[in-house]
Amino acid sequence: MGSVESRPKLTRAQVEQIEQLYLHEAEDLYRYAHSRSWIRAGDAHDLVQTTFHEAIRAWEKVEPLGVDERRRWLRQVLRNKAVDVWRKQNRVDLAVDVSELPPTSDDETAEHVALTIALANCWRAIEQMPPRRRMVAFLVWGQAWDVKRAAEHLGLAASTVRVHLREARLQLRASVGHLVPFIEDEKDWESA
Repeated sequence: MGSVESRPKLTRAQVEQIEQLYLHEAEDLYRYAHSRSWIRAGDAHDLVQTTFHEAIRAWEKVEPLGVDERRRWLRQVLRNKAVDVWRKQNRVDLAVDVSELPPTSDDETAEHVALTIALANCWRAIEQMPPRRRMVAFLVWGQAWDVKRAAEHLGLAASTVRVHLREARLQLRASVGHLVPFIEDEKDWESA
């Protein structure tokens, strides 16, 4: 059974500071959540609340920040929490498609097992990637989006998306390259 993370003990002055921060920033943070195309409107309110729960937990770190720094911190936490929600809503079990293909011979059975294992290992490797890289990999490779669409969706430059793809490919190659043949022509990936 996991431990429940408790809220830190705050002084009355700290509670008042957090209340003031909420009054000044919650509405703007809510509008910010709505302005992100990949955040569902129904999740915006919950994300704002979750963001302020994180602010309470991390108040020792947030308290000394200036007004603009606090605003940036809140927005970054909201984006991170939105990515968590998005990942939960869009999780794909890549091995499911393989398991639905019935093998017809011993050779195909062996290949089927190897491919199932390789796909499971690829997914585990992708889950270990930093959140932004993982999302880029999912959109481009899992959802067949082109670089431009993924970049617009995530608010990134296309070149940044390409860097994430290159790093993701290198990370996959290092983790599961012995199980999966990779395309060696990097130009194919760069134009994706």
